[in-house]
Amino acid sequence: YFVGDWSPDGQYLMLNVGWYEGGTVGIYHVANGVYTTADYPGIFCCYQFWTPDSRAVLVASDAIGMIDSGLWRLDAATGVVQTLLESQAADGSYNFAGGPNQMPNGDLRYFYHNNPNIIEGYTSLQLVHSAADAVTGRQVLVGESMVIYEVLWSPEGSLVLVVAQPTPDDQSYPRRGTLKLVNPESGQVRVLLQQ
Repeated sequence: YFVGDWSPDGQYLMLNVGWYEGGTVGIYHVANGVYTTADYPGIFCCYQFWTPDSRAVLVASDAIGMIDSGLWRLDAATGVVQTLLESQAADGSYNFAGGPNQMPNGDLRYFYHNNPNIIEGYTSLQLVHSAADAVTGRQVLVGESMVIYEVLWSPEGSLVLVVAQPTPDDQSYPRRGTLKLVNPESGQVRVLLQQ
């Protein structure tokens, strides 16, 4: 078990659960001691963010292989998982997502890329905005594509800090990155620290 984040209302604790080959997300309800894991048949990771109402966790993956790529909503009370973006779309293309955030009005902002083929290595994503279903009205907010490592949203979703791969071909490990401040409203990206 690895400690995740407290829900905004402080009633739940998100946990990352590691297995020998994979993992999932668990939710511990503090008041009644009930522990629930995601009702998802595969490996469930890689970016997890609470919704503002503490009722769900958005989970996104920008990698495919042992794990699925895509975007999901995990109900905190039941562990039921709703798929928002399938790994493979109906047209055979592949969806990659990262750093999801639910806005106060229920809309979503997340990093996204759709590709006709499976991408080997890291996936460059663009910041998009959509309705709560992750599809309706989807539009690109920031034109710059980034391979993201870490994401931190401001509470109201008006700014996002991103640790991004410094150059498109940098496959170094351990990962190293550039700290960027992204403004979804203006589409501007400002480099704060570069490694």
